[in-house]
Amino acid sequence: MATTSFLTQEELKEALGIHPKGLSFSKWLEERLLKKLKTWPHWKDIGAVALGSLARGELCPNSDIDLLLTGSEEPVLKFMQEAQASGVKVRARVPENLKDWRQGVDLSDIVALFEARSLTESAKEMLSDQQKLLSSISIKEKKQMVKELAKERQSRSLRYKSIVHFLEPNLKYGPGGLRDLDQALFLRRILPKSFEGQKKVFQLLEEDRDFLLAVRQWMHLVGNSEVLTASDQFEIAKLMGFEAASDFARQVHLALDRSSFLVDWVFEQIFLTTEAKAYYRTEWAGPAEMLKALKDNMSVSQQWHVRAHLDKTWRSSKPDLKQVGRWLLSSVYPGAKEGFLKALFRSRLMEKWIVDLKRIKGYVQHDHYHRYTLEAHIEQCLLHLNRLYLKPKMMGSLSFLIRDFQSEDWRIMSLTALYHDLGKGLGGDHSTKGAHIVRRDFKKFGFSESLAEEVAWMVQNHLVLSTAAFKRNP
Repeated sequence: MATTSFLTQEELKEALGIHPKGLSFSKWLEERLLKKLKTWPHWKDIGAVALGSLARGELCPNSDIDLLLTGSEEPVLKFMQEAQASGVKVRARVPENLKDWRQGVDLSDIVALFEARSLTESAKEMLSDQQKLLSSISIKEKKQMVKELAKERQSRSLRYKSIVHFLEPNLKYGPGGLRDLDQALFLRRILPKSFEGQKKVFQLLEEDRDFLLAVRQWMHLVGNSEVLTASDQFEIAKLMGFEAASDFARQVHLALDRSSFLVDWVFEQIFLTTEAKAYYRTEWAGPAEMLKALKDNMSVSQQWHVRAHLDKTWRSSKPDLKQVGRWLLSSVYPGAKEGFLKALFRSRLMEKWIVDLKRIKGYVQHDHYHRYTLEAHIEQCLLHLNRLYLKPKMMGSLSFLIRDFQSEDWRIMSLTALYHDLGKGLGGDHSTKGAHIVRRDFKKFGFSESLAEEVAWMVQNHLVLSTAAFKRNP
């Protein structure tokens, strides 16, 4: 990303009055950019082809201007000299082989060619010839490209792991960010048959892309980077018309969470067989059958299948709450499969069991206790507790504290992890509110009064642990 915008000061002031809204604002930016570029020497002779965000129509005020220049050496050189003198961040390259622009470049450059647009008449015919070459790439070669993109995505995810679900996300490179979204939409472009009948998924991805793009445009206009810091959130929330910064932050995290999940789904679809895709179109007789299917198959495709049919299945055969309680106890227990616990959250089945989870989804907490959004924090607590059960030595010198735990103790701890912060967002002391939720839910689930009181007491007093942890000599 460029550190400064290609817009003039007058244009920046005008942009602030337009109120960026994603693609429409990108078009406005493109018009201003091209007006500037066309005044530079030899514009008509450089054979300019747009790549990257300019080609996709996703331009932001501080975007790098990615160009492929197919003209002769002298006009191209003079154009680049003007770009350097002007301060506009133009990233340009010249094809190694004018007959095949793929030669001598890496995968990201080849991907960019699929979405390239000619900006000058002299480049139109050449680009058309190159896109014919691209269209001749075999399905096998395209799937190999997908594998390489998946590796890049995994590597990027590890690189940005420090901010996965953090309260200050990177909107471009982080999980669910604009790079992920662009890759998913690209896969649909090159392998459309893999996604037949899945229009809804891409509608959701495009919604998230438009919203996150608008946020990024605002970030650039007010002079910020790709990371949406806590201080930025207050300013941009106000500019985008949100009543509270917390509402804005929640919307951002919900978009990132959903797009990250759906992009996982998109990558998985490429390699599914016809039989597997037919399996994921199966309808369930009721929630019990749905739960069994998820236990048997915890894939992202199955999670999406559950998520997409959850409301309909629940309405058609709404289970008794005592049955829901039995499902909860049989699913959230010491030593449960971590993949299954994650699937319960990602499929949103857990939200059907514990309704307050949906209420607090995307809830942001800017403090020194929490690195995650609230529902992600609860999930992480449950997963870490499960790991402690399997490997008590992870507690180090404190492992003696759990050495004599019985199965019922672990169950109480698991349910406490699940419920400890559900009282947030209701006003007042969240520990007291949470204890009330425990008693209310456990009564509906038909749990014993003793279990309800044990877990309610733990939830009521869970902040004692935080107080002790942050004392110098607890």
